[in-house]
Amino acid sequence: MKFQRIGVWAACVAACLLWNEAGYAQIETLDQTLVEDPRNPPAHRKYVRVDPHQEAINYLLKILPTGWWAREADYKAGHSITLEVHLPDGWRGNPTTGVMRFCPPPKHKLWRYFKQMDLRPVLDDRRRTSYVCYAS
Repeated sequence: MKFQRIGVWAACVAACLLWNEAGYAQIETLDQTLVEDPRNPPAHRKYVRVDPHQEAINYLLKILPTGWWAREADYKAGHSITLEVHLPDGWRGNPTTGVMRFCPPPKHKLWRYFKQMDLRPVLDDRRRTSYVCYAS
């Protein structure tokens, strides 16, 4: 019964639109080429959504030597990100000095999202003193 009422109502609306010249003209002039296909948006609407957290991790994964790995430890919205850089067991030297070379260059796209990046070395399951990278 409920569906019959909806069907009758929809038929009445369609009939009113078709009998009304303005409604008929609007229906008739709808150009299907103007309807946007969500799978293929026009060039001016194409953009790539960027996850700054993942971009920071991807940056480090590209430049870290074999046996090193990184993960996000902390984040302050629009300001800074702290990344833990895990050094391989048995690594010798100052861990903080070891991570200094991994700061992004001054013109890198990560500086659009962060004002600073803290690189915190982790060696033998112990966190060491962080090195702070600035955009300059």
